[in-house]
Amino acid sequence: KMVRKIETEDIPPLDRSCLKAESSVPPPDQSKVRFNASSEALSHFRPETKRSRLQNSSSCRALRAQHAKSSKSSILEDAQSQWASALARKMQQGEQSRIWRSSHLKLMAAGTGEPCPSDHIRLWFVTMCCARFLENMNKVVQVSKMDSTTQLHRQQALWTRMQIRKKRTAAKCILGCMQGWKVAGR
Repeated sequence: KMVRKIETEDIPPLDRSCLKAESSVPPPDQSKVRFNASSEALSHFRPETKRSRLQNSSSCRALRAQHAKSSKSSILEDAQSQWASALARKMQQGEQSRIWRSSHLKLMAAGTGEPCPSDHIRLWFVTMCCARFLENMNKVVQVSKMDSTTQLHRQQALWTRMQIRKKRTAAKCILGCMQGWKVAGR
């Protein structure tokens, strides 16, 4: 119900003199606008040009994929040949050790009638070490044949298991300390 009347002030008429004072602002760059309006830019979006550009990009992509595949296969072949040579060397060492141990056992058996028990233990130990080495080499070969995402998931799982083991060890240590304090009467 109550309205306040706003009285207008006398405003001077508009003129362009105030605009010329602010003309220090540089005009915006119009080079892209001019380029987009040119016939070269318009021809860029013609169907024939688009088709040829897509064909070129697909052929370049195919060449890059072929190059990546060949480099990956050469890297894998090098790694496999290194592991195969290491495996052959270790197998030869194991065979030499087995031959030496068997000849040593025969000499021991000839002298006493049968080998001493420590020789059986050593033979068992050598056999177990060789088996463990072959198992580790098999795992390394399998990992090298995996793609990168599978290797990443495997590494994350191993890291998680390692963290769990550390936490369990810490928890066992704390539990042992607490039980020790309980026994000591604290």
